[in-house]
Amino acid sequence: MGRTKARASTPQLTLTPIGATTARRGHIGDATFRAWRRSLKRTAQWLAKRAAKKKGCKKPAAPAPATPKEWVDAHNVYRCMHGVPLLKWNEVMATKAQAWAEETGGEMKHSSSEFRSNVAGFSYLGENLAWASPNPPSAAQSVKMWYDEIKDTDGGSGLVKDFNYKTGHYTQVVWKDSTDLGCGGYKGLTVCMYGPGGNFGFSEDYVANVKAPVKSEAECKQ
Repeated sequence: MGRTKARASTPQLTLTPIGATTARRGHIGDATFRAWRRSLKRTAQWLAKRAAKKKGCKKPAAPAPATPKEWVDAHNVYRCMHGVPLLKWNEVMATKAQAWAEETGGEMKHSSSEFRSNVAGFSYLGENLAWASPNPPSAAQSVKMWYDEIKDTDGGSGLVKDFNYKTGHYTQVVWKDSTDLGCGGYKGLTVCMYGPGGNFGFSEDYVANVKAPVKSEAECKQ
């Protein structure tokens, strides 16, 4: 998705009112001519000040990066709903996620399996990505977007029997055996890594790790 940058510049003002293109002192009275020139000058000064003020306007500051607590809380609301153990923050994994976000230059691109192997005591890390412009999505927005894939599970029940690209973000968010979380971001990109990684194994692993909801969101936000 491209972005177009607009740069404001102070215009060089040359005003030629309609109907006055041939105005000379010999065609209109001196007093009228001087009044017309003063009016033109005032208009030009007003437009120049307006353009300069617009040029000096600063862009709104980018929102502060999500805190570890915001990331953990955003995930754990949904894990509570599914009756699975809550995640805890892992700083080593967060550093790894941040490193990958910066390595991509903020592009939506998954890291390799090798990049996520043998990190923070886990043989393999799972990974979810989210992207928005001009600023990355918040923790709550990112996790909700991933969790909302529940609508594509079997009858919207939240249950799956195997990996499906339509539900892979959702299954990682609620994967029962995942215990640790680390997230980072760069430009519009957000990267979250999970240990041990989900979406791994055979059908019985998906059945064992992806449970149907047992509580409402309201109950888990209390």
